[in-house]
Amino acid sequence: MREQLTGQFANGLGRADSDVDVLRLVRADPRSVGFVQRDLFVARLHQNPQEFDRLEFYGESGACLVLVTRKGAPAQTYEQLVAVRPDRRLTLDIGPASGRTATSFELLSSMDPDLSHLELEHRGGARALSRIASGDTDAALIISYAPFHWPEMDTLIDEDAVDLLPLVSKRVMAAALQQGAPYAVREIELGTGGWFRSRHRYRTTCSILGVVVNEKADIRLSEAVAQAMLVTGGETGREPGLGALQDAVSGMVTYVVRWASDLTRMAMALVLGRQDGAKASDGPAQTLDFRRQDPAAKSTVTLRSSGS
Repeated sequence: MREQLTGQFANGLGRADSDVDVLRLVRADPRSVGFVQRDLFVARLHQNPQEFDRLEFYGESGACLVLVTRKGAPAQTYEQLVAVRPDRRLTLDIGPASGRTATSFELLSSMDPDLSHLELEHRGGARALSRIASGDTDAALIISYAPFHWPEMDTLIDEDAVDLLPLVSKRVMAAALQQGAPYAVREIELGTGGWFRSRHRYRTTCSILGVVVNEKADIRLSEAVAQAMLVTGGETGREPGLGALQDAVSGMVTYVVRWASDLTRMAMALVLGRQDGAKASDGPAQTLDFRRQDPAAKSTVTLRSSGS
């Protein structure tokens, strides 16, 4: 996104409390664009068409649900997890109540009432994973975004410390077919993988992460956003075998290039008499606030994100 926009716009990031706030801000200001999930966008548009009209959605980047349980937990399938139990209800952590995961869970529950059999917790993140590992929470629901890497989760998967339950609900899929609900079953790859270990293949329910733009926005901005999302999208649509091969080849090339680069820097350091041939790294970019690079144009365009 930033590479696509840098030639025409300066960059900055504006925060919002939720995806709903992002939608409101973008609708109110054509100079703003914002990251939202398609399932949340469609739901709010259906509930309040007058409040969320004049918005265009661009993007095909995977936003997939990951259902995590402790290793060897009694519930090893989605059906077992949501089944009615005579002793107690199983606990499911869905993160902060106003977050994307909780909102997606609410939408899924409206299609599959069996999800109401679960006792909900609202910690999320590393706290939820820690309670899963210790057995204090039965399961956690997490949204993973393409290319589906999260260090804490990757470590647990690589160490085979947790079980991943395929999240496939027949009722949700029926709603997707009959009502056009913005969900699809995909097979994604989780974990880090490596030279002698492939990433973990996981079948689950996915929506899409994209960008909303006000229909009255500068056409150059709309076009730039659409092009950027075309470049970054489609991560869940790759054939898993081909994707693994592409990742392996890319990893080998990257490793060789880095190795050669390191040798070059070390040689240069010796020639120049330096003790450290390491190259300084750039700090993380914090802003995505778009302004046209035309001195005569003073309009500012802000990329909004709820960060949840």
